[in-house]
Amino acid sequence: MVEVAKSVFPGDKKIEETLEQVPLSDSTNCRRVEVLSDDTTQQLKNDLSKAEWCALALDESTDIRDMAQLAVYVRFYNDKQFVESLLAIAPLEGQTRGEDNIRSSTRGSPII
Repeated sequence: MVEVAKSVFPGDKKIEETLEQVPLSDSTNCRRVEVLSDDTTQQLKNDLSKAEWCALALDESTDIRDMAQLAVYVRFYNDKQFVESLLAIAPLEGQTRGEDNIRSSTRGSPII
């Protein structure tokens, strides 16, 4: 990263020094991603619990391993603006008809 900063910001020592202080170990980055993920999830749950109405959108797609997955999006108004967010991704087993998608989204998964 420091080498990239040197080429993008030539002669700017402050940026180089700042980037050199950033810890880049695997465990530190993993822990930070987990903390950010948990915080984002908690914020979404809090905002969603305060919303009077919400809408769900289900989208079925196939990943690169040819596994069908169901993406669940939620949209709601939080007293300031409309918010649209990915709520969950759940694997689909068997057929991928509409009724199977609904069954998958409500069968013991943390989606709803």
